[in-house]
Amino acid sequence: MTVVAHTDAVIQELTAKTASSGDLFLRTNGETAPLIQSEILADESEASLIAIVPKG
Repeated sequence: MTVVAHTDAVIQELTAKTASSGDLFLRTNGETAPLIQSEILADESEASLIAIVPKG
């Protein structure tokens, strides 16, 4: 299993664009526009997504 952590929003978006079924994305903050965009792209690629965000 390969694990990679990207903190740069541009790299996260590029990674999400190339995601595929079976890939897993873990987000600890979904409030900023770039993170939300990469989450949308990952979802469109049928990758799994776990988001840990504040309540509300």
